[in-house]
Amino acid sequence: MRIQGRRVLIAGSASDICDPERLAYAHLLVCELTRYLALEGATFVVLVSGEPRLSPEKGGHALTFDWHILDELHKMVLAKRLNVPSSAKLITTVTTTRTEGQVPGDRRTLWDDLKKRELIAVLPGEWNWTSGAIRRSLLASQADILITLGGGEGVEHYGSLFAARSKPVIPLDLEIGASSKDGNGGSLRILQRVRSEPRLFFPHSDPESINALLQSFATRQGQSDPREVAKCIVSFLQRIEPPI
Repeated sequence: MRIQGRRVLIAGSASDICDPERLAYAHLLVCELTRYLALEGATFVVLVSGEPRLSPEKGGHALTFDWHILDELHKMVLAKRLNVPSSAKLITTVTTTRTEGQVPGDRRTLWDDLKKRELIAVLPGEWNWTSGAIRRSLLASQADILITLGGGEGVEHYGSLFAARSKPVIPLDLEIGASSKDGNGGSLRILQRVRSEPRLFFPHSDPESINALLQSFATRQGQSDPREVAKCIVSFLQRIEPPI
């Protein structure tokens, strides 16, 4: 599958009691993945909301990844490492009546500059509809590829939305919990389903090759080099058959 022009949604979160070192690894992995995919010509679908964090005593790492994705893309644009086609936006998001008030204070400059540079396609949700499920449905409709790590019910909901549309889902095995402390395992639950029912997520690819390729980007709970994991995910996407 050609990555150029595909819209990628990286979804997930971590528990506030997860291992701080493993969470730091998750952020490194998300940043590497964002870079590699962006250089291949992908664009991104991102949920803009608050940014809960671990306590300062535990390192203060964010429990979600969306703002790190936006920050990494912004850095690449400033460094002129990306050529964003005029016909497409680098970032797509869905706003609600609460969005502007949820932007963290230390992310306000980033958010305003992304909008000023016209890098964001902002899709309005229905007036006063702030349900997470509604926002996820709108975001999923805009994305071509889903990559998950950690998370709970929200990540599992994304997985079902993409599977229903036969869109590829890449679940990572990193155990970091969920910020909402709900669901049945989030990304790990999706990974179990992909392994047992690969045709549900990759209907046009060989099931045996899918299970073999899934092993190529195992994180080994933070022991694998995040750059190599990101490269293997990009290679995986390039080798699977595109959705029809």
